[in-house]
Amino acid sequence: MTLVRFDRRPFDELYGTFRWTIPDPYNIAVDVCDKWAGDPHRLALIDASGEGETRFTFAEIARLSNRWANALAGLGVGRGARVAVILPQRVEVAVAHLATYKLGAIAVPLTVLFGDDALEYRLRDSGASVAVVDGEAAAKLARIRDRLPDLRHVVGVGDVGALLPGAHPAGDLTERASDVFSAAATRPHDPALIAYTSGTTGPPKGAVLPHSSLIGHLPGFVLFNNLAPQPGDILWSPADWAWIGGLFTRTSMLQVMAEDYIRTARSKGLAPPRIVLAHVLRNAALPIVTTVGLAFGYTLTGSFIVEIIFNIPGMARIGVEGILQRDYTVIQAVVLIYTSLFILVNLCVDLSYAFFNPRVRY
Repeated sequence: MTLVRFDRRPFDELYGTFRWTIPDPYNIAVDVCDKWAGDPHRLALIDASGEGETRFTFAEIARLSNRWANALAGLGVGRGARVAVILPQRVEVAVAHLATYKLGAIAVPLTVLFGDDALEYRLRDSGASVAVVDGEAAAKLARIRDRLPDLRHVVGVGDVGALLPGAHPAGDLTERASDVFSAAATRPHDPALIAYTSGTTGPPKGAVLPHSSLIGHLPGFVLFNNLAPQPGDILWSPADWAWIGGLFTRTSMLQVMAEDYIRTARSKGLAPPRIVLAHVLRNAALPIVTTVGLAFGYTLTGSFIVEIIFNIPGMARIGVEGILQRDYTVIQAVVLIYTSLFILVNLCVDLSYAFFNPRVRY
């Protein structure tokens, strides 16, 4: 089943004819991997992290994720369990996510850049029972492990035994596991992952995103990237998987539109614009305004690159020139201004939560 398909027509025509296609049951892992595994030669992933390239077909990724799913199930992971994935870009990130979705469990992507306190807070708050780590994350986890009562198992990718005694080597677990697994028949609005906000002006907030969030993101991705993917396209992204939740906030409107109170509003005869503005938009706004705050931070950091490359006079360029000339007064001023702007915007984002959701209190 093709969930999203566009051709080159005027946007008004595309908008007028577009309809959501949401299968039920729906599982992200089946949609992005298993349904393509019938062709044993169809390329899925290229690992270029080493000296050469390692290519994986969809069939190989499906078998690997099945082994991981069986291995995680052997550790007690089932529907609703939280699995923290604390890895840099590597094949095991995708495989661990797919395995978690196949189990009907909830993935919690966390960046290896987090310090001890940030990592501890998110692991405790999410209630993760299993963590998948590499050597860099293992060293941090070893220092906070005794403060995480819900964390029962750690799966180590690579050589982490010396850094974190008691961790299960991923290779040993998956080697013993079967490569046959039937994915859970999850519903579109069943939870799939928890993405955390930055926590700049308060405790980080975990946004629970359903399996259907992928469908909601597809139109934005396809149209923004010139109807990609086309045959032969290769997608490369340096983004940490911990930030991928921001891409899914486009689905908030879709998720709210399926709620019972929206159907009640329609049955009462309310006009569609009033339903969207008064009932849908406000309830869907929390993850959207969170993403706006994060995007502002990306804009600030990106200004350094843009102003230097295009020779644009601005605050960022002054900061770079101050660094090159070792003018510490200018450097301190630029850092202070940028930091103040970021904190101010995120403070406004946090305060806006109380407006959109009256249950939020400070």
